[in-house]
Amino acid sequence: MGRWGQRYRFLLNEDGSFIKIWDIDKAAYGEFKLHSRGSYGTRVLFKGIEVAKNTPILRHDGISSTIDIYGMDTKETITLDRSSLTRNGPDEVARILSDMLDVYMECILDKLTNEPNLATSAIFTSSDFSLYKF
Repeated sequence: MGRWGQRYRFLLNEDGSFIKIWDIDKAAYGEFKLHSRGSYGTRVLFKGIEVAKNTPILRHDGISSTIDIYGMDTKETITLDRSSLTRNGPDEVARILSDMLDVYMECILDKLTNEPNLATSAIFTSSDFSLYKF
């Protein structure tokens, strides 16, 4: 899978609307899901527990995401009670999330390139397809 092959492991569903990604270097897990409408935020977890405060505000039209961090330097990125990221935490989480989103986009583009019938079907069978939504 291009430049991402050694760092990531992923499972993309058949139509490309959902992916699970494991970042080997950062020990982080992410899930991304496409939605036909709406703007969605990101859930940030630390070892399965939701981090509610001081998380990065990352909104993506039509994409919901969850990131679960296992390998960050805890002293530098998360508070002792694990309910909030520290001053450096949001930037680190945003970088990991952005890289994972790039992987997802590359997977989708690869799938559309290698399966032209998938793109044609999506365009002609969707009642709300718009070129300007991309």
